[in-house]
Amino acid sequence: MSGAGGASASLEIFEIDDAGNWPMELEVEGLPPPASGALYQLWLTQNGKLAALCGSFLVEADGTTVVPMNAPWRFSEFDGWVVVEAGSQAPVLST
Repeated sequence: MSGAGGASASLEIFEIDDAGNWPMELEVEGLPPPASGALYQLWLTQNGKLAALCGSFLVEADGTTVVPMNAPWRFSEFDGWVVVEAGSQAPVLST
């Protein structure tokens, strides 16, 4: 994923577990903490619109974080990934 100002993220998806969840690890660089103090959220998209929430996270003061997540979604039903500030529809990172 990439965004303005050189912000970037990578998402590693691991083997599905017995319950049907996909463990993931999100690594973010260069994404400043929101001035509003809000969380960031990772979403799956359908036709460019937010469709399925995969989790929320904060970043360090230097704009980095590594956070484990999981999601029960069938990824084939979606067409992209985005990161937004909670409460916003505007992506700050996208695939």
